[in-house]
This record gives sequence, structure tokens and C-alpha cells, in this order.
Amino acid sequence: MPTYTPQDIRSIRKRLRLTQQEFGQLLGCSAKTVSSWESGYRNPSGTARTAITQLARRRQAPQRRHRPGTTYTNIHQWDNGRLIARYATSTEAAQAIAPTRPETNITTIKNNILTVLRDQQRTAYGYQWTTSEQAPEPARTKYTDIHHKYTDIHQWAEGRLIARYATSTEAAQTIAATRPGTNISSIRNYILTAIRDQPHTAYGYQWIADS
Repeated sequence: MPTYTPQDIRSIRKRLRLTQQEFGQLLGCSAKTVSSWESGYRNPSGTARTAITQLARRRQAPQRRHRPGTTYTNIHQWDNGRLIARYATSTEAAQAIAPTRPETNITTIKNNILTVLRDQQRTAYGYQWTTSEQAPEPARTKYTDIHHKYTDIHQWAEGRLIARYATSTEAAQTIAATRPGTNISSIRNYILTAIRDQPHTAYGYQWIADS
């Protein structure tokens, strides 16, 4: 696995024309963490170095999340095919989600919701989002069922380790307490997918398994 000097990381980010915050979002960490790498105060983890390598292979900046908040109004929030709320704007929708994601700023939440409204291929914060009264088709996912390969799971928020779990089931049970409308199996599969497909996140967190 390649190693990266502070100058290497800064050069890759600059070449892709990304801010530290945008670079961190793609890697599943905070702008503060990126800054610490570029200053030489900290070194990227093995998982982060893998993600940096993937970004370094790109010749141009990755497409940024959809941002035009005025494009979508009358937003519908769906949970397993059931309409649970309507919002006049994406900002209002993001404000409703924000209390369950204290580690994520409202702008990031809104952009994730807008991306789902645009692409209709995945969920945001465990929900599907539409501007239509018609229930959406189930979101296409890439869930993995090889949970027995993942143990000693680390839960990260904004580059900070906040919890460790022996198994994916234990991690899912913790998240389930904040997601009463989602069954544990779905939560576990979502976490497993994030572990497999780094630097993706699940439920606003980054998940890494040491084994």
C-alpha cells in the first residue's frame, strides 16, 4: 500500500480542485483530519490511504453532490414504501433529520437528500426521498452478507473514533435504537456495505473493521 507525505496529499487535493472539506467528505473524514494530514501532524490510516489512492487515479475532480436547493419542493420522505413526512423545501427536510445526526452539518444532510432526489438510486439517512405522491421503487443497494468476516468494528464520526463493536450485529443493535422504523438486518447490511465499499458511510458514520 502506498504511503503519502503531507505534500502528496495536498498535491492530490489541489489537482482535483477540492477544498479540504470536499476532500474529507469523499474520504469519510472531516476537513480537520485532512488538514492534520497536510500539516504532517497525523498520518492517514490504511483505509484512508486506499481511498486516497483511488482518488489519485482520477484525472479530474469527482462530480460534486447536487446542490441546487431551490430545484426541489414538496419533498416526500418514505420508509419502506410508507410515506412518513412531507417538507416544503430540502432545507426543511434537512432540519428534520439534523437532530438524529448531530455530527453532520445541515448543508451536508441537505446535499445528500438532494442527491437522492436527483438520482433515485439509493437512500439518504435510511429513507427514500421523492417529489411525487407515488411510492418509490425499492432503492437499489449493494448489500453484502459476509458479516462473519468483519469483527472489531470501529465507528467513526468526523475523524473521531466514537465506539467499537465485536460484531456487525452488535453495531446494528446500537443504531437500531435511533432507527425504530428500520429492522436490524437492514441496518447491519447497510453497515457491512459501508465497511466493504470504503469510504462510503452508513447512518452518518464511517465504519472500519480491523479483521
